[in-house]
Amino acid sequence: MIDPTIVYPDVLGYVFKTIPEQSDIFNQIEEQARREYRPIISKDVGQFLHLLTKITKAQRILEIGCSIGYSGSWFATALPENGHLDTLEIDPEIAKLAEINFEKTGVRNKVTIHVGPALETINKLDYQYDIVFIDAAKKQYTDYVKLSLPKLKQGSLILVDNILWSGRVAKDEIEKGDKITQSLKDFNHFFMTNSEIEATILTVGDGIAFGIKK
Repeated sequence: MIDPTIVYPDVLGYVFKTIPEQSDIFNQIEEQARREYRPIISKDVGQFLHLLTKITKAQRILEIGCSIGYSGSWFATALPENGHLDTLEIDPEIAKLAEINFEKTGVRNKVTIHVGPALETINKLDYQYDIVFIDAAKKQYTDYVKLSLPKLKQGSLILVDNILWSGRVAKDEIEKGDKITQSLKDFNHFFMTNSEIEATILTVGDGIAFGIKK
């Protein structure tokens, strides 16, 4: 979830109240995430991903980092009937929770959960994607993007979550031993200067790297 030091809590609360409810199931998944201490995207990011899917008329989406199926449900509920989401999860037990939630949100028939290390799974996927969304091991972000780019069509979107890392990437001095923050700073430079991507950084949620494949 978003760190309140990025956006004032009262402002964020107001934004959340203005977002139309998808269904009470989404609220239940949010509560599950809070109760079980599982990281998920914030509701404003979910609505953003949902709208992007509709605007782009995406047919096939790759999600690297499934968790309990919250972000995947935002994507899949916006896909057309013949659309499909491939979502990657390393933990079999978490994948089972995601499957239950995909059933609840009514999108199980649009989703394939691939269980195993993402870097291995991406190589096995033989599809071209309209959108790639990355929200998994932060130190591997650069590798995820490198492997995903060949699977994107020209003009397709690539989005990467948590790239502001509660504002820590903005600090000149990084705390000793904080390897994740340094990895994200390095990744942001890689993403923003990549010759294959036209990119920007959005201050939505915990920060989203937003790019279009050239």
